[in-house]
Amino acid sequence: MEHRTYVTFEWDTEDNAEFDAGGNIVAPGGRQIIEDLQRGLRQRGFSVTDVVMHEFYGWSFNAISERVQVWCMIQYAEPWLLVTDVPFSRMHWLLGRKPRLQHSRVCTAIHDVLASSRRARTIQWFSPREYNQSQGSEGADRP
Repeated sequence: MEHRTYVTFEWDTEDNAEFDAGGNIVAPGGRQIIEDLQRGLRQRGFSVTDVVMHEFYGWSFNAISERVQVWCMIQYAEPWLLVTDVPFSRMHWLLGRKPRLQHSRVCTAIHDVLASSRRARTIQWFSPREYNQSQGSEGADRP
């Protein structure tokens, strides 16, 4: 079975992008949502980095589990899409840090934060391949 590291969901309130007078994007939507996720992971014992804008379309932070950084990035893809990844996973594996296990721990915690928030609905998990093939439909209930 493939590792499910992408999650889609709907959120109960709008979190829209900000635009300047010329219609150019100043800040993408999703900042409040990812800050809620970041706070929830911190409450569950994970170290987290600050939220930063990811290019022009999303927001990201790192969650750290047993010295493995898991990158978490949100963007609006009708519905919201949260992508997680472990950069340099081979290096972590060589150092004996079990990156796949730590990645799974973070994804499970993200699921718990979303499910317990009562703000997220239609939560669906995908492997990257599943997401690309199904265009974000027919996901699993859990990571």
